[in-house]
Amino acid sequence: MPRCIPPEQSSTRLSGRSAWVGIDDAIRLYRANLDAIPEDHPDRVACLDDLRIKLNIKAWKTGELADIEEAIEVGRAIIDSTPEGHPLRAECLGGLSEHFDTKARDITHLVVDYEESVQFARLAVEATPKDDPDQRISLRNLAKKLLQKYERTNAMVDLEEGIHIRREVLGEASEHHLNRLHDVPDLIDALCLRYERTKSVADLDEALSLNKEVSNEVVNERTCRKHFHSLGYLLLEKYEASEDEAYLREAIYHLREVVNATNQVDADRRIYLHSLSRAMRQRFQRSRAIPDLDEAIRLEKAAVNSIDNQILLAPTDFPTLDKTIQFENTTGASDSNAKPRNYRASLGTLLHWRHRLTGASNDLQEALSCFQAVMRQSHESIQARIGASRSILEISAGTSDWTQAYGALHVGINLIPQLMLRSQQVPDKQHLLNSWLMVGFASEAAAVSLQVGKGPLDALDLLEKGRGVLATSLMDLRTDLSELRKTCPHLAEQFIRFRNELQQLETHEHLRHDYQNHATRSLPYQHFEASNEIDRLIIEIRNQPGFEDFLTSPSETSIRAAAVYGPIVIINTTKYRCDAILVEQHKLHHISLPKLDMADLNKKAEGANLGSPDILEWLWDVVSQPVLHALGFTETPSGVDWPRIWWIPTGPLCKFPLHAAGYHRKGSDETVLDRVMSSYSSSIMAIIRGRRRNPPGNGSPGSSSALLVAMQETPGTCLSTLPFAQKEITMLHTLLKSMTFSLVEPGQRKDDIVPYLPSCQIFHFASHGYTHDDPLMSYLLLGDKTREPLTVNDLLEMNISENSPFLAYLSACGTCQVTSEKFLDESIHLVSACQLAGFRHVVGTLWEVNDELCVDAARLTYTGMRGGGMTDESVCRGLHNALRELRNRWLRASEEAADRKLRKTEKAPATGEEMPFELPRHVILYDEEDDREGRALQWVPYVHFGV
Repeated sequence: MPRCIPPEQSSTRLSGRSAWVGIDDAIRLYRANLDAIPEDHPDRVACLDDLRIKLNIKAWKTGELADIEEAIEVGRAIIDSTPEGHPLRAECLGGLSEHFDTKARDITHLVVDYEESVQFARLAVEATPKDDPDQRISLRNLAKKLLQKYERTNAMVDLEEGIHIRREVLGEASEHHLNRLHDVPDLIDALCLRYERTKSVADLDEALSLNKEVSNEVVNERTCRKHFHSLGYLLLEKYEASEDEAYLREAIYHLREVVNATNQVDADRRIYLHSLSRAMRQRFQRSRAIPDLDEAIRLEKAAVNSIDNQILLAPTDFPTLDKTIQFENTTGASDSNAKPRNYRASLGTLLHWRHRLTGASNDLQEALSCFQAVMRQSHESIQARIGASRSILEISAGTSDWTQAYGALHVGINLIPQLMLRSQQVPDKQHLLNSWLMVGFASEAAAVSLQVGKGPLDALDLLEKGRGVLATSLMDLRTDLSELRKTCPHLAEQFIRFRNELQQLETHEHLRHDYQNHATRSLPYQHFEASNEIDRLIIEIRNQPGFEDFLTSPSETSIRAAAVYGPIVIINTTKYRCDAILVEQHKLHHISLPKLDMADLNKKAEGANLGSPDILEWLWDVVSQPVLHALGFTETPSGVDWPRIWWIPTGPLCKFPLHAAGYHRKGSDETVLDRVMSSYSSSIMAIIRGRRRNPPGNGSPGSSSALLVAMQETPGTCLSTLPFAQKEITMLHTLLKSMTFSLVEPGQRKDDIVPYLPSCQIFHFASHGYTHDDPLMSYLLLGDKTREPLTVNDLLEMNISENSPFLAYLSACGTCQVTSEKFLDESIHLVSACQLAGFRHVVGTLWEVNDELCVDAARLTYTGMRGGGMTDESVCRGLHNALRELRNRWLRASEEAADRKLRKTEKAPATGEEMPFELPRHVILYDEEDDREGRALQWVPYVHFGV
């Protein structure tokens, strides 16, 4: 892919090697001149600037890090030797911004270089007087660098600032015809980026409106082609949003006209070819017509060949940023909507589609070659490389080449952690994971690992790296440092200092940007610097004896040690195979689950009632029974000390109640509840790190506080009244006081509740919970008339682990539910958010719960905890015994209902007379529908997450 023409370079297009003749001689000459010029000579700065320009040209040509580093070093020397107001200072700052941009995009691909590019662009704005015509140019450059950084880091704050600046620049250019032609496409580009992120149709419509506004102002053929390409691109996006075929037809018309009007050597032709190929791909998906697919492939091949055959064009000196922008607008170096990445991946996808339809082996081999090339290219986006590795899996699985598949997946999984930057905000991190590309990827890697005989440890390593990426990024910052404090207190102190700085900057209040003051040292940059310091410290800590594994994937020793209180069972589900990986203190092993079929699992997961007797019996047959048998849990324990098990399901199985699986209606011990006590976790690392926090005492917690919140009414909503929510809290008064807790019942607003969370040992919430498709927006509904709920994102921003809070009991609907399949492997919900905030244990629910039954569930659980001495096991044991009691009540009620049916007399209510019905307080009445899949059992959804 040809590089965009960097600053300080000529608009003259040259070919071949002739342009570079003498560049090394020129550099040697400037160095010799500098040796002869005294440090205080007025010509020295100009000579340094000439050397900087030549070094940048060479670096752009060679791609050598040493050349661009020297250009940067010379640029810094110029800045150090020029006072404020010097005519070369602003130009050199802009040049340094471009040097770091070249370094980032063409050589290192490191975020630190993108960030430096942005910061020097800010300094260039600061160094340019507001009434100087170059101020507008510097602002354009800053906006461009912000958007380039956004595309690498996904930081929404950079995108928003870039859009703001481009609006500002466009507003100032409204009376200048030529400037407007340049600035409108810039703003369209930025709006398209935001549309890709938010899917807000308003951005797309505004971009189309802007395109229409300048349609009559186009002054030359090149600009005309760029304009109509932009129009075609926007119409294609409009079609994808609306599925209105008229938009697709119009997009194809304009894009075809642009391609036909562009000559073979035009640098923009590849962009136009790719856009038309994308449009034909859309038409094929609609029509299923092979000729449309053939044309899409032909166009994409032409685009790829255009990149491969592009001759690097050699510029000469181009001294000002203004001229660079003019160059870009005349040559297309910064085309509107131009994204020349992923062409080869698109071609691979199209070829693979055609192979499926025609069976042509050459298409399959060519597709494989495309994906392998993308996966190997470090300059490709991480998402593209991960996508390529997954496409290689799909092809390899079709040919049963599992070794090839494993190699690709190993590359892909090890790229996933690079998606997450410590300096990113939680919503930005989640957006990177909001893709079907990531769904089940780690599970597939683990399945292939087992398929090629790598063993359970390797499969676990792949799962730990590829699942729960967002949670891991947060856990890394909140890791326990007690051992580090003992041996390396200075490193622990530094880690805590930079961690606190990073966490303070993460709050929304700190990240509100002063878009009017572009020259200020940005808060995101402080955020980024703190992140860099933490990364540096992690490396230093790993160099200390005994800390070699600090914040790395768990070792086999630590994994087996995590099973000290009971086995950990990871259920890995894929379309290729399903397995249970069993972690015991003395060994790691795995068993195949041949009865667990992915298609059947997905079908059942779409059902409304996953707690019905039929589902529970199916779960027992396909998962729980073979797992418990392999672990030796084949009968009900005889004593009071029951074995305990941790379940870590993956994929759609996360929705199912593994703890309740079994044949309850038979009255046998063929149930999980009658064999073991169950807890859940999102990962083995979550268990390991959770246990490192200060453990609770074995006895009563003394003067610890319990924060109690009940919401019987939810003003301003259409949600039902919860008459038993306050009764639940009232019931807890006596229980918790007997456990020597002091009770705190604040107001029902968010601002009333949040201040007490850091100091409480128990947080009990009884009200409505809401599960949003965006997991960060799931919330506990509070009584604030402004309807400001307590969201998952709010909880993730808290770090109360220092105070070792013991239990969050969320007596609300669906508090560990994830509705979007894209986020199942991330396991981000209200329960996990409480864990990540610092709670050692959380009791939550898989789906809707019965208001009245919540009171009994809570009473029984806390009573069991009181008897167990408030230890880690007491929470699991308390909920386990509560569920067994509620299950047994249901069984007794079922038997009584069956007896009543047998004894039913012929007497029946008169026509129109209603049978009396009252929901009992402690019992879920038996109904004949309980024997069918359509009715869920209401004691099932309560679950425990914890250590």
